[in-house]
Amino acid sequence: MASKIIKIVVAFIGIFLALYLTLFYARESTMLARWKSSGTMNSETRVASDSTVQFSRIDTSDFVSRPFPSMNDTVVSIDDSAANIAAWRVHFNSPQTPGTEISIAYREKGDTLRTTVRLSPVSLKDFLTTTLMIVLRFLISMAFWGVGVWAFYKRPNSGAVRALALFCFAMVAFMVGAVRVGIEPYASFSIPFQDTIIQILGFFSLFFGAFWLNLQLLFPVPRQSIIRRPLIVYMAVYLPILLMLGFGAVIKSNTLGIVALIYIILQVSFGFYLLAKYNGTTSDRLEKRQIRMVLWGTGIGMTGLGLLFIILISIPGWLRQQPQIVTTAIIFVVFLGLLLSPLSFAYAFGRYRLLEVEGKIRKGTRAAISTILILLVFYALIFFSSEFLVQTLKIESRTPILFLALFLALGVAPIQRRLSASLEKKFYPERVRLRSMLSDFLGRSLTANDKKTFWRELESRLQQALDVNRILPILRARDNGHFELLDGAAVPFDPEGEFIQEITRMGNRPIMRDELEKGRKVSIPTEEKDWLDMNDIALVLPMTTRSRLIGFLGIGTKSGESDFEAADIDILQSLSSQMAVAADNILLLEENADKKRLETEMTIARTVQEGMLPQIVPDRPGLKLAAKSLFCTEVAGDYYDLIEIDDSRTVLAIGDVSGKGAGAALLMSNVQASLRTAVGDVGASISLKIIIKNINNLICRNSQPDQFITFFVALFDNRTRRLEYVNAGHNPPYLVHSDGNISELTEGGLLLGAMPDVLYDSGIINLSPGDLLFLFTDGLSEAGAQGKEMFGEERIKSFLIENRRLEPAELLERLEQEVLRFTGTSQLTDDFTLLATKITDQ
Repeated sequence: MASKIIKIVVAFIGIFLALYLTLFYARESTMLARWKSSGTMNSETRVASDSTVQFSRIDTSDFVSRPFPSMNDTVVSIDDSAANIAAWRVHFNSPQTPGTEISIAYREKGDTLRTTVRLSPVSLKDFLTTTLMIVLRFLISMAFWGVGVWAFYKRPNSGAVRALALFCFAMVAFMVGAVRVGIEPYASFSIPFQDTIIQILGFFSLFFGAFWLNLQLLFPVPRQSIIRRPLIVYMAVYLPILLMLGFGAVIKSNTLGIVALIYIILQVSFGFYLLAKYNGTTSDRLEKRQIRMVLWGTGIGMTGLGLLFIILISIPGWLRQQPQIVTTAIIFVVFLGLLLSPLSFAYAFGRYRLLEVEGKIRKGTRAAISTILILLVFYALIFFSSEFLVQTLKIESRTPILFLALFLALGVAPIQRRLSASLEKKFYPERVRLRSMLSDFLGRSLTANDKKTFWRELESRLQQALDVNRILPILRARDNGHFELLDGAAVPFDPEGEFIQEITRMGNRPIMRDELEKGRKVSIPTEEKDWLDMNDIALVLPMTTRSRLIGFLGIGTKSGESDFEAADIDILQSLSSQMAVAADNILLLEENADKKRLETEMTIARTVQEGMLPQIVPDRPGLKLAAKSLFCTEVAGDYYDLIEIDDSRTVLAIGDVSGKGAGAALLMSNVQASLRTAVGDVGASISLKIIIKNINNLICRNSQPDQFITFFVALFDNRTRRLEYVNAGHNPPYLVHSDGNISELTEGGLLLGAMPDVLYDSGIINLSPGDLLFLFTDGLSEAGAQGKEMFGEERIKSFLIENRRLEPAELLERLEQEVLRFTGTSQLTDDFTLLATKITDQ
């Protein structure tokens, strides 16, 4: 029941703050706009202990003429009315027209003097400074509110999350209820019950120390004290501040407020103590990272806020006495530090990229501190230089100081970089050495061409640099698909799985494996998880180049059970791009070498293949012959042959192997050799059916299951003018008779290599002088632009009928031109081979 009530209260506070923040910052925007267009006074005042108004800073440009007030002069009247803080705000801190003149009287050393103030437009410096403060307050309050709502939405049943949400909401209440920018009277509308809401938010913000302490008793895991005695612990956390609020409602005393502020500081400090103590006792690496994230992020912001509180308590008047630029700078630094708090909590509770963000916070803190130190030195140089020019050299012109300030400003960035580098060398010399060592090695490796040597040396250097037990390069195979180890052994990572997709999305950022699984809730398949466990992989470093994941490094655990540090992540992230580029260069060099080697092999195979094809196609008794082959690859699977048996008999053959390249050509060379051997062995009696059956059995024994050959062989005997043929699954050749009739040669059987012991039939036809026999591969009929109409068999038949009287060589030449004209500029998608034979009367 209590848990349910707390959840309702937390949800109500979050919704209420969302509504109030919307109205509050809408009001702030109108306030800023009206203030910019109003007339203001640049001189500053403060309220003295006797409630009088005194000048704390004088800008003589505010006054029409002399006399000018001095610091600590007391204003006694405004437009002939008694001066008090309310009258001052009406005249000088509310909308007025620029140029309005207001007479004032002030007391200086016992004398009452009068002068006139002329209101001037808001200076650009003041406008930008105030706008920056409002924007920072908006970002801080929205960041705290967003983290509180996000965490509560994700895990509303977690006590730690509820404490975090309440702490964040209390910080929002503090930012909008206690922080003022000084131009509130310029707002164009009022929020209903504004004073009551501000008072409630003020009371609620006093609990942020208690909420913080409550959070540290539960984060990252509940402490034993709150598990065993929850009621006593919660009373110790919340009861004192409740009693103080009760006394404050009865007793109006500034002392009580100071006591409450001191108690809140003590609560926050004790919360940090509990956090640091648990960090020293826990052995869970992920918990340690979560704690370090909060200690760094929230520690910086809370330390700045605590110091500001201490200044306000111990020397309350000091801040008001400082120049506006000093006050603004202090508040600005405190606000910037507070921005880190919700960021650190978001990552700590999200349990993801903890070391990376911790490293950025550390680096940013060092940069901020070094920048502040440099600016303080520059400010001192400008101040003393100005004093020297005015007091010693009597030079009142501002030009030399402006030039000095410009010169110093140009040097801020270079000096800051050098100072940061010097600090890192001073305090982290080992880190600098390791980064330099790895960077030099990777720089030299950009021209390396031996993959195994590169990775072995990189593994050795990284193991030494990071003090880890192993480094395993997991590389994408050359087919851009699966992943494998350096020795070619397969690994069980799915290129489309969640794990690979997540590390691809991360680019070159290192990823702690436990954060990936527990923080991002990435579902890693059992097979992949078992492999990571077996190889003790603790950190994954993706290697991405040109937006493509080429692999990743699996990095083992640290020796001595220590955890990785932010510096390790920083070094790996800074070098991962170089690793990816070096690895990709080696891969490209290997691919180029393989490509050149393959090109050499293909050139040799092409030379061999060209040697197998008839170099000259002579006319034979009774036959006038011509042949042509067009290849789309270096080595094709198309084949034709002409075998002279004796003075009257000739064997014609044509074939097409499935696939392209060297494999297809080698298989076809076996067919050619088998055919020539078979024809030579049988002597006078040639049985094409038996020859094809034997060749088929040979192909079945010696080829891959997915390799097939379409084949056509014919035996022409000029003495009888008879043609015997066998068609083994080849596209039928065309016989064009002299009268224009056309027939297809289809007798035969199954294509070669499909199955053994196939019986083939043969066809026999009688030929006459003038008949045209045309043999071709399917590359001719399928020629055409991609996605468009193919050349087709009907177009081939029409062409042959129309051009049947041409000589075979001229016929093939015209047909080639016709095909190229039909396909246009598109490349051939398949090889094609043509063989034309005209029957003569010789």
